[in-house]
Amino acid sequence: MNSTMGDQSSILQSSSSLGPLSRWNAEHRTVLQAPVQFVWESLVDTASWQWNPYVRLSANVVLTGASGKASIAVRSRRWKIREFTFGEVNRDTFTFSWTAVVGSCRVTNVIKLYPDGSKATKIHHTQKFSGFSPGLRWNLPVQKMKSYPMCINEALKNHVESRHFNHLLVTLSTREMSTATDFTESMELSEASSFRANFWESSPRLRRQLLSTFLDEKRTSPP
Repeated sequence: MNSTMGDQSSILQSSSSLGPLSRWNAEHRTVLQAPVQFVWESLVDTASWQWNPYVRLSANVVLTGASGKASIAVRSRRWKIREFTFGEVNRDTFTFSWTAVVGSCRVTNVIKLYPDGSKATKIHHTQKFSGFSPGLRWNLPVQKMKSYPMCINEALKNHVESRHFNHLLVTLSTREMSTATDFTESMELSEASSFRANFWESSPRLRRQLLSTFLDEKRTSPP
């Protein structure tokens, strides 16, 4: 009888340590105006995560099972450095995940991309806590971290859409220049490569084409 009660007490104690963590779990979904491959390349390029003001990942390689250091924003200009390991990094399913270790607690982020036609991408970001929680609040701003999936999604959206829009603008502007006059056809390669397009200085026809290319695709709600 005492043994049974002891086992039950142990189970309840374990549950109380694990259960509260779920209240810090969070998820967020949104749609990016860029092809899924374009979004994926920006997402897995962790060396260029300056767009992400909340989490930075540093590792020698971006592969399933690889480890490195995660910098997690605590407050303005302050970071907590923790060990992390990549979970699934799969180009075929567009799944990108990592787990940071905080004492006996683990914080797992999973980002999944879904093609939404040929010109847009749905993104679903989940963040889950697991393990034991003593001292967790002293190590990480867990309440603030509930907003991180949304904040990271929006930061990625702004970064990717700006890159994609600028890429389309330069491509279409260069193409228009190359067919506009005999002069542009004789431009030196170095001149063409240094060309920088400006949306408002482009022709109305090009602006219409650019917006159509950037936005013209029916999209459904995120999965």
